[in-house]
Amino acid sequence: MEPDIDMKADRQKVKLKERMLDVLFRIIHYGCLTLGFTFVIVFVVGPILWQKAFGPEKELVIIDQEVGGKLICNSIYNADIHSWYYDLDYDYEDVEGNMYQIGSVRYTNLEWRYNEQVTLLNGKFSLVSKENIE
Repeated sequence: MEPDIDMKADRQKVKLKERMLDVLFRIIHYGCLTLGFTFVIVFVVGPILWQKAFGPEKELVIIDQEVGGKLICNSIYNADIHSWYYDLDYDYEDVEGNMYQIGSVRYTNLEWRYNEQVTLLNGKFSLVSKENIE
């Protein structure tokens, strides 16, 4: 009868070892998956989102003018944790192709609406938001 008891004990030890190996395999498997996803998020997606959220974004916008010609706007959008701003440089191209440098402006904590119109006041160019014209 002793051999049966030893065989049962051996079977129990084998089952216990199999369970331990299964648990260890799952820990390693899910641990590697977790580390892999964490690596991708931190080192690949993170910098892309950081640049998108806080890095400068440049844009060239051309706005057709009611007086004729085009307003050429070079925009740089920046953001930080508390605010955002647009730095804009304006150039005006009249219908004859002449270029005029109008100037620069900064919108702080305001959305730029791409709606400025050029007007001529006392021989000088002025910019007016289309909302203020109507």
